[in-house]
Amino acid sequence: MANFADALLAVQDGAKIQRVGWNGKGIWVRRIDLYSDKEFRVREINPCVGTFMPFFVIFSGGRLNTWVPSVSDLQADDWIILDHYPVASAPEDKRIG
Repeated sequence: MANFADALLAVQDGAKIQRVGWNGKGIWVRRIDLYSDKEFRVREINPCVGTFMPFFVIFSGGRLNTWVPSVSDLQADDWIILDHYPVASAPEDKRIG
């Protein structure tokens, strides 16, 4: 198991992470960068006013939602580092925008 600092380094490197203390099975968090993610990618049709920053999503109950760690999450040492998602370009049919 890891603390949040180690889990954060792993998730920034493409890993999925989860806590032992979370209720429910199959709940995990990963970081998405819409410019380099293999599964999710933005395709800007018109010039954009800003830049999409990377963000965290939590997968629970078959849904992805944005996620911000709680104070308890930040202080926990029961993080598990799961598999990695390689960062690469997504095929055109997987892009959003």
